[in-house]
Amino acid sequence: MSDDKKKTDGKIAHLDALKQRDTRWFLPEWESDRAKKLTTVARSIRTNDFVRQRNYLRYWALYSNTPMLGLTPRRYTQNASNQARERLALNVIRSCSDSFVAKLTSQRPRVSCMTTGGDWDLQQRAEMLETFLDGMFYETDVYETAPLVALDMSVFGTGTVKIYAEDDDEAEHIVIERVLPGETFVDDEEAYDGKPRTRYQRRYVDRLVAMALYPEAAEQLATVARETEDDAGGDARAVGAQQTDTICIVEGWHLPSRAGAEDGRHTIACGEVIIFDEPWLKSYFPFVDLYRQRPQCGIWGNGLAEELQGIQFEINVILNTIRKAMRMSGTLRWFVPNGSNVNTQYISDLIGSIIRFDGQPPVAIVPPVVAPEFYQQLIFLYGKAFEITGNSQLSATSMAPGFEESGKAKELRLDTESERFSPAFGQYQLFFLKIARQVIALAREIGLRNPAFKVKAVAKGRMMDVVKWADIHLEDEEFLLQMYPTNAMARDPSSRLNQITEAVNAGTMNPRTGARLTAEMPDLAEEASYENASYDLTMQMVTDMLKKGEFQPPEPFMNLDVTKPDNSITVVQNAYLKARRSRVPEDRLELLRRWLKMAHDMVTPP
Repeated sequence: MSDDKKKTDGKIAHLDALKQRDTRWFLPEWESDRAKKLTTVARSIRTNDFVRQRNYLRYWALYSNTPMLGLTPRRYTQNASNQARERLALNVIRSCSDSFVAKLTSQRPRVSCMTTGGDWDLQQRAEMLETFLDGMFYETDVYETAPLVALDMSVFGTGTVKIYAEDDDEAEHIVIERVLPGETFVDDEEAYDGKPRTRYQRRYVDRLVAMALYPEAAEQLATVARETEDDAGGDARAVGAQQTDTICIVEGWHLPSRAGAEDGRHTIACGEVIIFDEPWLKSYFPFVDLYRQRPQCGIWGNGLAEELQGIQFEINVILNTIRKAMRMSGTLRWFVPNGSNVNTQYISDLIGSIIRFDGQPPVAIVPPVVAPEFYQQLIFLYGKAFEITGNSQLSATSMAPGFEESGKAKELRLDTESERFSPAFGQYQLFFLKIARQVIALAREIGLRNPAFKVKAVAKGRMMDVVKWADIHLEDEEFLLQMYPTNAMARDPSSRLNQITEAVNAGTMNPRTGARLTAEMPDLAEEASYENASYDLTMQMVTDMLKKGEFQPPEPFMNLDVTKPDNSITVVQNAYLKARRSRVPEDRLELLRRWLKMAHDMVTPP
C-alpha cells in the first residue's frame, strides 16, 4: 500500500473517531442516531455532576433530619443505614427555611400590563391581559406550587418550574409544574456565564403513562428496558420490590444560535427510541428558576442549607457538649460527712423518703453542669442564623418583644425586616414575571391553533369573567409587564391602620379612600360592604357601560346627594372625564352622559 493511501486512510479513521466522540446530538447529521446521542451525553453530564447531586443529598438530610441514598423514585425512601446518627436536637436550618418560605410566599405577586401609549381600546385589551394572567395563575395553581418551589430554593439553592402546553381530550391548556431538585442539569462548562445553550431534564415516568402520552412511539416504549442505575451508582432493581414499571425519559433543548436561526432543537428520547423531535425556535428554555440570590457563575444558586451548615455544625457541637455534661454531672449528689453515722441505704430517689442519721446531716448538692458561656453562644448562633436569612426571630416564632410595642415601633421593625428581605422579594417577583412572559408566549401559540382558547378569571368587582385570548390580541411591542408592589401597605393590622391614619392626617389620602382601605381588613369587611354599597354599585354600572356598552340607569336609592362624599354623581362625572381623556368611543361616552342627565333630573325634579 502506498504512503498516500495510508495517510488518506489514517485521516478518514481520525475523522471517524472525532465524529464518534461528537456529543452534539442536535446537529442535522445525527438525525438517525439522535436518541442514542442524547441519552449518552445526558448520562455523561449527569455523571460529571455527581458533586451537586451529593450536595443535594446532604442539604436535604440537614433539612429533614433523614439521610437518604438518592433523589430518584427508587432511592428517596431508603435511609442511609451506614450513616446512622442521632437526629438533630435543634434544627436551625429547618426553622430558618420554613420561616423564610412562609414570609416570602405570604403575598401573591400580580402582574400589571402597562401600555406604551395607545388609545382606550388598547388599554382595555391590556386590562383583559391582566385578567387573563390572573385566571391562568389560578387555573395552573401557581400560588399553590410557589411555596414548594420556594422551599426547593431555600434548601437546594434553586427552585424550578416547567411551563408547557398539554393537549387532552377536552382542549389544549397550559401546565405549570414543579421540577424536582436534580431533575434538570446542564454542562457546567457551557453554563459558566449563566447562559447555557443546552439544558436537559431526566425524569421517571410510568411505562403505560408514557405510551399514552406518546402513542406514536408506544410500540417501541413497550419494549424499552428499565433504567438500572441511580444516584448511588448501584443496581436500582435491587432496591425494593418491583411494584411499578417506570422508564427513564430524557428531554433536551438546544437554543438557536441567534434570533431567526433554525438550528435549535427539542428532543425527547428513551434509551435509543425517539419519542418526540422538533425544531426549537425560542430563545429560552421552558423553565423558570427561582433564586434567593442570583449566582455569580453558572445557573445553580446557594441555599440556606449550604449557607447555614457551618452554624448548624457549631450548634450540634455545643448541644453535644451540654448533653454529655448533663449526663455526667447533671444529677443530684449526696455529700455524707465521714463519721456522721448516716444510713446511706435510706438515700433514694423516692419522694418524701426518710433518712435516719446521727450527728451532721447529709447534704444534697447539684454542681454547676455547663458554663453560662455555652448557653450564650448557643443563643447567639441560633439568632445569627435568622439574621442571615433576613428574618427576625420574633417574626419567625410569632413572639412578641419583651416590652409593650406601639404600632409605629412595630411598623419600623417590619420595615427593617423588609429591607433585609428585599433582594429575596425581588427574585420572587421576577420569578412570577418570567412565568407571565412564557404564559403569554404559549397562549399566543395556542390561540393560533385554537381561536376559542379562553380562561376563567375574577375581574374587577369580584365577578367571574371568561377571557378569550383572541379578544386580547396584543403584540409584544404594545405592552410592558410590571409587578404590582406586594408590600406597599403593612400586613399587620395595627401597622396598616397606622399607615392609613398618617396618610389621611397628612392630606395625601382622601378620608373615604382611607376608609375603604381600612375596610379590607377581615374583621371590618362585612360592615364596610354595606357602607360602600352605593359606591360599589356605581362603579359596576360604569364598568358595564364602558366595557359592555350596556346602559344601567341610576336608582333613587343610590347616594345622589352631591354634598356627600363618594356620591354617585361625582363618581360618574370623574369616570366620564377619565374616559374622555382616554379617547373612549363616543357611543360609550354617551351612555355616561345619559346616566348623568337622568341622575340630575332625579335630584332636581321639575
